[in-house]
Amino acid sequence: MSSVALSKTPARWPDSGQRNPQRLTCLTGMRFVAAMAVVLFHFGAVPAIPGTSMWGVGQAVGFFFILSGIVLTYAYHDAITTRTISRSNFMNRRLARIFPVHVLTWLIATVLHLWFGWISSTEAHPIVSWLAGLFCVQVYWPSPGFVGRWNPPAWSISCELFFYALFPFLLPPMARLLKSMRSIIAAMICIYLGQILVSVVLSGIVDAIFRSGHAILGYHSASELENTAMLAFPPLRLSEFLIGVCIGLLILRREPQSLVGGWLKANLLLTVSVVGFILVMCVPPAGPVQAFLQKYLLDPVFALLLVAIVSGVTVVAPLLENRVAIVLGEASYSLYLIHSFFTPEPGSGWLQLIVRIAASVLCSVILYRWFEQPARRIWRRAFKSR
Repeated sequence: MSSVALSKTPARWPDSGQRNPQRLTCLTGMRFVAAMAVVLFHFGAVPAIPGTSMWGVGQAVGFFFILSGIVLTYAYHDAITTRTISRSNFMNRRLARIFPVHVLTWLIATVLHLWFGWISSTEAHPIVSWLAGLFCVQVYWPSPGFVGRWNPPAWSISCELFFYALFPFLLPPMARLLKSMRSIIAAMICIYLGQILVSVVLSGIVDAIFRSGHAILGYHSASELENTAMLAFPPLRLSEFLIGVCIGLLILRREPQSLVGGWLKANLLLTVSVVGFILVMCVPPAGPVQAFLQKYLLDPVFALLLVAIVSGVTVVAPLLENRVAIVLGEASYSLYLIHSFFTPEPGSGWLQLIVRIAASVLCSVILYRWFEQPARRIWRRAFKSR
């Protein structure tokens, strides 16, 4: 059995009641793969295929939301359900994990924006948008001038904070009710179908408003609002996090390898999910059926992919468990937040593209080792002493 497999009594961090998420080794390596996919797309290294949309980067952030639900459920299940960790302590741990890097990269983005990208005639409410982004509340008034300003990737942090605030309240009842594999799978299906129902209803309301000649939050078309404001609105992304929580409960109820039934089925599931992702990303954007597939099929594909990866017995497991992959996976959060600083100019050659990708990865590792880790320890020590 691979080293990622969990024992009956998984290791815990000292004095925390928290399982060590490092035992989900393959998922750590997979974080870098997912983050690098976003980087390559934003850098133009993965151009759109003619006749297809290749639209899915914003929707693909759902991969990280599902992954977050898995890791938090595995790491904090016992501590939260037995109340050995308080809600405030849990939230503090999560803030220590994400906020220092966010603040630093936000300040860097501010300097870069003021120096290179400031256009006074188009800057609407700059102080308000800056403060909203700094405190991660820009998605609650997701006008065009708020969501993508200063450091665009930071919008997803707002969603994560929303999930963290609800997690200690949602996990105990879910853990009590979802005892069997059948009930957990049924819950995932219901959550997924509920997400589709809510999105379809809201899309219908938005379409009706725009057809009546009104604008919403400064948007002038339903597709523009749905692909920006609704895509970043935390309650509309909660289903992805909850699907991850369900997968985390599956891991705790059964050995990861037994979830997929061994080496052959794990690799078959991996192949199906990868092929499904490619097909969904490349589906021609024509007609309501294709639009539906584009919007709603990525989440189940990501869920299947993560179940296959977490088994630890796929052909990619040795690569994802490699020491280098683990370091890069740990630094993937920093990479996600800083990669926009290295975006090449349109029409840049391959040499410049490779240099910028390498620079963003190197800087993310440096940021993780020399800032993120020390800042996290300082934050937690300060909270503990207080």
